[in-house]
Amino acid sequence: DTTFFVDDRYANADLRWLFYYLGWLRLDDASRDSAVPGLNRQEAYRRVGPIPPLDEQAAIAEYLDERIAKIDAAIAGASRLIDLMVQYCASLIHEVVTGARDIRKAAAAIPNDPTPDPPSP
Repeated sequence: DTTFFVDDRYANADLRWLFYYLGWLRLDDASRDSAVPGLNRQEAYRRVGPIPPLDEQAAIAEYLDERIAKIDAAIAGASRLIDLMVQYCASLIHEVVTGARDIRKAAAAIPNDPTPDPPSP
């Protein structure tokens, strides 16, 4: 009971849909073992859900693939922006420390009390 696998010779399901379906079943939460993760076969059999026809499975998998691709692209874009900000911050610190950039004027313009004024009623 430590290894389960699915291949298209024995599964009467769209494998991409089955991937999402098995994730939805949250079989990882069913593990009762502590040292070596394991899954009791009977516990896996008790976790069931709706199984649509093959054409619907394919349509669901395609929809999820498209949505996840958009989410992944957004995450990649945000990660790239974070990387650029980290590089800019490191560059700015280097310029200030080496004297290549004089920040005394900018520092003088910062108010002593950085709390904003409360909004007018």
